[in-house]
Amino acid sequence: MPDRPAADISATAQMMTHQTMQMTLQQVVNQELMSVMGKTTEDLPPAERSRVMQVVAKLEEEIALQLVVALDMSASMRDKIPTVREAVRDLSLSLQVRTGSLEVAVLSFPGKGEESTRLVQPFSNKVDVASLESALVARGGRRRG
Repeated sequence: MPDRPAADISATAQMMTHQTMQMTLQQVVNQELMSVMGKTTEDLPPAERSRVMQVVAKLEEEIALQLVVALDMSASMRDKIPTVREAVRDLSLSLQVRTGSLEVAVLSFPGKGEESTRLVQPFSNKVDVASLESALVARGGRRRG
């Protein structure tokens, strides 16, 4: 039986990426509709709204996507690193099935020393999961308030 928290985090990462893409596209479509027709999708009759949402769904798979994945690698994540690795693998797989172009970068926080972030992977057309293995290491002390 798979580790339930790992499966939950992986599913959450995929869902958040999907929802963020969908919300961004809906905002763009609503802006365009407003400028052309003076209406948003909510103002359209159901049949027209359905056609617009079909276009949005198609765009989700085809539109060029630039994505930055930010990974919390603080000391509090030490026991969760295997789960994070699995979530990144699953996210990578879900991005590979898209037909649109992709640029993805990965950063972690905190960075080394005084750096607030660390660039793990510059923009690339895929997540390099193999090279992330050594980079996904919890660091830094726990801060107490």
